[in-house]
Amino acid sequence: VPRNSELGLLRYQMELQRPSQSIRDMISKMPQSFSKLAPCMLMSPLSIAQYLPPNQALFDVVIFDEASQITTWDAVGAIARGRQTIIVGDPKQLPPTNFFGRNEEEEDVADHEKDLESILDEAKAAGIPTRDLRWHYRSRSESLIAFSNHHYYQNRLVTFPSPVVEDRAVHLRKVPAGVYDRGRSRTNRPEADAVAREAVSRMKAWLKLPETDRPTLGVIT
Repeated sequence: VPRNSELGLLRYQMELQRPSQSIRDMISKMPQSFSKLAPCMLMSPLSIAQYLPPNQALFDVVIFDEASQITTWDAVGAIARGRQTIIVGDPKQLPPTNFFGRNEEEEDVADHEKDLESILDEAKAAGIPTRDLRWHYRSRSESLIAFSNHHYYQNRLVTFPSPVVEDRAVHLRKVPAGVYDRGRSRTNRPEADAVAREAVSRMKAWLKLPETDRPTLGVIT
C-alpha cells in the first residue's frame, strides 16, 4: 500500500506507538476509505460532533435510538450528516431535563429545571410519518408492563402471558417525604434510605435460603 494513500496513512499511524494525528484528522484525510472500513457507526451525538468533520461524506441512513432523551440541538449535527433519518423513541418516556446540570449559583431554578424538547417531540410536531412498534417481549413477567400498557398505551401493546402468576412483579413502596435536595448534594436522601432498608431486609431474608437458591438484587437509580 503506498505510503501517501489513505490506507497507507492509516497503516503508518497504527504502527506508531503514539499516533501523531487525532481521530478527527485521520477521518478527514480518508474520505474514500472511511465509509468502506466502517460502514456502520455506533456513536452518540457528542461523539459525532467530536470525531466527524463537517465535510464528512453523508451516511445513507442515520438512526436515533431513545430519541425521547435527545435534545433537538444535540441531534442537528447527526441529522445533517445523513441522507435519511429514522427517529426511534417513546413519547411516553420522560423527556430530557437539565435538573442535574444547573449551576449552583443560579437563582431562577424553576425556569432552568423545565423539561426540554426532544428531537422526537419536534419530529411529531412536524407531522413526519410514524409507525408504532407494538410487540413487547422484554418482560419476563407480563405484569411488569401491564400497568403501563393499560394506563399509557391503551392496551395496544402485544404482550406475552407469564407462566408464573402467583405473585405481582411490581410493588409500590411510597416514600411521602422523598424529594430531591436542591442544595449541593442534589440527592433524594429519604428515597435512598428507603431503598437501602428494603435491600438489607431482602438480603437478610435470603440468607435463610441455600446459597445456590439466593436471588440477586439490582438497584437502578
